[in-house]
Amino acid sequence: MNNYKIYFFDASSAGSAAAKPYKKRPRGSAILAVPGMLGLILPVIIAIIVPSMLGYVKKSKTSSAHATASSAYKAANTALVELDEKDIDVYGSYIISSDPSKNYNVDLDVDEFYETMDMYFSDIYNTQYFVVCEDGMCVFAAVIDSTGYVGTYDYDLGIDTEGKDLEELYEEALDKLY
Repeated sequence: MNNYKIYFFDASSAGSAAAKPYKKRPRGSAILAVPGMLGLILPVIIAIIVPSMLGYVKKSKTSSAHATASSAYKAANTALVELDEKDIDVYGSYIISSDPSKNYNVDLDVDEFYETMDMYFSDIYNTQYFVVCEDGMCVFAAVIDSTGYVGTYDYDLGIDTEGKDLEELYEEALDKLY
């Protein structure tokens, strides 16, 4: 076996270029340093990313609920137009709900309204909703979708919808209507 030593020159000593033997560094500390650094950095990264991702999910589900409310609004207006074409009086101020016990001041055939709305609103059986109608057109729609998020579409009623559940929105719609 060869007994060669590796030398390097230390240029930090002014004027001397003495050769010093190379010493191997211990490598075990590097193996412990990487997990240690990950253990310090990873929780910080997770603490920053997780809340922002949760906020994104909530905004996405709320946006989806608002889109469902828009669909209910459009389906209700289409149903009202079709009923009007059949010479059914759709004028007046009333509320039609997915829960028939909450229908308010409705003079038209609600079953026919439900059937007509079913053709245009595919989520009619998966959501709870109510629509506010005035003078033959829908002016407000509110839904709570299958994920439990409330969505609204306000054409002309002027209801403050922020942070309210479906029951609170219904009560406020009643107040605005009369």
